[in-house]
Amino acid sequence: MVAKLRDRIKALEPGDNVLVTIPNGPYKCPPAPFEFSFIIDHLLRERGIREKVDVALSSPRPFPFGGPPVKKVFMAAAKEKDILYLPEYVVDELYEKDGKTVVKYKNGEEVAATLVLGPYTQKAPAFLKNSGLTNEKGFVEADLFSLKSKVSDDIFVLGDCAWLMLIKGDGTPLGKPHPKSGTFAAAQAKVVGRQLASPDYEVSNRRCGKCFAEAGKETGITLNVTIFENGKGPPSFVTGPPDNAGYKEKLKWINELMEGFFDDPPKL
Repeated sequence: MVAKLRDRIKALEPGDNVLVTIPNGPYKCPPAPFEFSFIIDHLLRERGIREKVDVALSSPRPFPFGGPPVKKVFMAAAKEKDILYLPEYVVDELYEKDGKTVVKYKNGEEVAATLVLGPYTQKAPAFLKNSGLTNEKGFVEADLFSLKSKVSDDIFVLGDCAWLMLIKGDGTPLGKPHPKSGTFAAAQAKVVGRQLASPDYEVSNRRCGKCFAEAGKETGITLNVTIFENGKGPPSFVTGPPDNAGYKEKLKWINELMEGFFDDPPKL
């Protein structure tokens, strides 16, 4: 799939256009659609045809993740790169017409594009659904702190299949699910591993992490995210404009993850 997408991007010509869509539901890596747009922008500029290829990004919400500081940084980067942002555009259907993919939105608007891409709506694997563990959203509910299933303390739930509800400052539900992020999936794995290694392990009342969105020209946007502090929410975000440090930090993060999964992995 990656190789095919690479070839499709390389095949873009003046007069073509690209549309990145965000699904109306949980999806992997909140900043990813912006990252897709930024990288495509960079590749087209390298070829000298960016001014002749339009790039747009649609979202079902006013802004898909984080708070006002995050929105400010990502929208500024999109504007600088001349990426059209379409807020509150909920995808209804896709169809082919005249050699292009047409995305029809629930607001009645339609956008035809040479290349349409975006993350899939995330859900738990079929075997979990068939087990009866999933809720009506298609995920497995678990405790935000211990990651133990709401069904049984003998079942731990982490990563993309987990339904973890965020909390407010007073500890009551915020009404929003925990983001589907590689950074936090890796952190959750450590929480589960330590509990399995020692039944007396005291689960931390703090969960924080960093996400990195590549922004082209060897720059990246760093997001410092705190899910809860001292056992309380709400989540907070600290970020800044794209810089080379963010790009280098992302490469370092990927290399560290690879080293944790494989023996002698290649380095980026």
